[in-house]
Amino acid sequence: MNKGRSRLPNLLKAAIIVLAAGLVVIAAAVAILQSSPSVGAYGADYLRKILGNDVVVAMETVLFNAQDTFRHAEYNLGIDKANSPWSLTPEVQPSASGKVVSEPVTPLAPKTPAPVGTQAPALVSNEPVDAPPVALAWIPPQITPIGILPTGAAGSVPGVGVWEPYIFDNNGQVVAYRSFVQTDPGRPYAVTAIVAFDLRAVRLHYVIGFTEPYVPNPPGRSKGEIPAADKVPGYLLAAFNGGFKFEHGQFGSMADGLTSVPPRAGFAAVAMYQDGSMRIGEWGRDINPSPDLVAFRENGPLVIDKGKISQKVDIPAYWGYTLTGATVTWRSGIAIDKDDTVLYYFAGDYNSINTLSQAMASVHPWYAMQLDINNFWVAFETFKADKDGLVSEPLFPVEMKENKDRFLATYTRDFFYITAAGKP
Repeated sequence: MNKGRSRLPNLLKAAIIVLAAGLVVIAAAVAILQSSPSVGAYGADYLRKILGNDVVVAMETVLFNAQDTFRHAEYNLGIDKANSPWSLTPEVQPSASGKVVSEPVTPLAPKTPAPVGTQAPALVSNEPVDAPPVALAWIPPQITPIGILPTGAAGSVPGVGVWEPYIFDNNGQVVAYRSFVQTDPGRPYAVTAIVAFDLRAVRLHYVIGFTEPYVPNPPGRSKGEIPAADKVPGYLLAAFNGGFKFEHGQFGSMADGLTSVPPRAGFAAVAMYQDGSMRIGEWGRDINPSPDLVAFRENGPLVIDKGKISQKVDIPAYWGYTLTGATVTWRSGIAIDKDDTVLYYFAGDYNSINTLSQAMASVHPWYAMQLDINNFWVAFETFKADKDGLVSEPLFPVEMKENKDRFLATYTRDFFYITAAGKP
């Protein structure tokens, strides 16, 4: 009897040791993911070849859930707090009362561009003026969030929902604004950035990666890089991630005459045309083969279809292929307004497909689609002139700093880039 009784404490001790060791391993893995996202990203790809996709998916799900749990605990204990994803400009800094000085700007959105200014524009205030500054040819629509924490609510971040000038052309004209929103009341630390481009002033381009996405035995290979003629300071303005790998959906892609993956009807696609215009819609319904089509990329179903959040958002399997749509992780996407004049890019951590769709809905686009997911693969950079050529600056200065020059060299994954509308 004594021996039997002694075995139970020993088994209990062993179980506690194993549990503690497991927690240490998970905590270490979470720390690695946060400090060096590329290790987790490339490590997952390597492990899929050895252990198989299902095993790695289970491991990733555990790690992402643990990461979310740790962040939630840090927030509740006051160790961490919700912050703006970037340094706010002086015009949108919180005042002594804690309120944001500048509220969301009133939309102007003229149908024809105003004269190009020679000075960099300042953030528009709500003070009455006789006429808008000529440098502000375009201002994105005012954010009217759906299900978003209002400014000043518990856990909201100073500057939320406020547009600020972000990208300028060579003439000092604002061609893109940025803002951020919070769409998950249960995760106040989760913010989703939004970049709004004036499509009358910029052009969208698509590059197939050197290795992804490709069907087996492709007819050719992309160089996986931005053409040298486009790498001109003041002309090359920004770049951002593409979509899923071929094996995670087999979604269509084409650029520069190379169809790396044939398109599939019924899926969301972004298409670019010879005249510089672009569209987002469903392949086979809104977008079809055309001799004027120069590039396209599919990636799952539409998130927002004709101004409404798609019912397919409620089907988790559509939105991960390695992780389900219910898993909170880095997610990205693009959207376009009804008039095809404003292109939006979205990116943020701790997002499910539901919270990403709410962030997208906050700017009332006509069509929207998800792009790539997970830390490291979600990336957005702007480009500025440097003595040695071009230097990149990530949208999230901390979270996207690793391998921040990826789009200026040959890249294995597909991506998009933005140039000014005029020739360099």
